[in-house]
Amino acid sequence: MKTLVAYNAYMVLKGLKMNEASEETLGKLWENMLALAPASEELEKSEKLAKESLEDDELKKMRERAQRLQERMSKKNVEETAEDIKESEELRRYFEDHNKKGEEFFNRIHEKEVKITLKKIKVTELMKLMKINGKTLGDLEKLRIMIGE
Repeated sequence: MKTLVAYNAYMVLKGLKMNEASEETLGKLWENMLALAPASEELEKSEKLAKESLEDDELKKMRERAQRLQERMSKKNVEETAEDIKESEELRRYFEDHNKKGEEFFNRIHEKEVKITLKKIKVTELMKLMKINGKTLGDLEKLRIMIGE
């Protein structure tokens, strides 16, 4: 399964109150949560490292340049010069490329395949827990990977 799928399921499980679950279901949910935890923790760690690597000195310099340009252009009676247009275009290209690089990096992290074996749980049990916890069908969808029996 993809790392992001494991992470999303883990986050739903982590937020469930279990007082209405049978002991059998509770045991399976607990085992599934433990099985999903390493992939979830790895995703969080990878995302943090990715954000830190994308927040380099060059990005800070470009943000400062963009802010200075914006401040200069926001003053009344200031006409945009050819140099301003050139700088604005350079900044736009830089930020587009930077955003594309970030999206590609995060997609690789989220799409990474992980092998996790989960205990299967009856859909009726999961639906009961979702209802009791005020969860949505979207949350139930995130647990689809463990529906069975």
